[in-house]
Amino acid sequence: MLLQDLVNSSGSPFIVQCESGGVSLQKRLQLLGVTAYIVDIGLSRTKYDLFETFRAAMRMPYREIANWDALDEALADLSWLRPNAINIVLAGAAAFSRRDQLSFRALLTLLNVAGEEWARPVTDGEWWDRNAIPFHVYIEREATECLPFAIPALLD
Repeated sequence: MLLQDLVNSSGSPFIVQCESGGVSLQKRLQLLGVTAYIVDIGLSRTKYDLFETFRAAMRMPYREIANWDALDEALADLSWLRPNAINIVLAGAAAFSRRDQLSFRALLTLLNVAGEEWARPVTDGEWWDRNAIPFHVYIEREATECLPFAIPALLD
């Protein structure tokens, strides 16, 4: 799948991997007029470090994200961003997955579920109604790095 096709799509895949190098993914997204949130989990040692990294990078208005449920709720809300699209560049994923593969798998599951939720319009007749919103996570990795799970690749 090509980047320009993915950014405006509210469908799957919600998580893709891409090789870093050349023009950064963040720059490529900017050239497409897309805001990206860079979440570098490469230095996160524990899932709690990972929660804090997400909280800071996504400018979450909470003092802390204490567990998976709290991160899930925050990613389901994101009202403070007023999003028309949500694009997260996940850097350092290979390093974190080597340290804590179980938490990395849990993170991917949570992010995929968040993508599925944002892909569905909300039509409850309430103030929070919204159209489907594209939600994509781009796992940036070096060409020599391997991820422990099969994740679709972004084509250049």
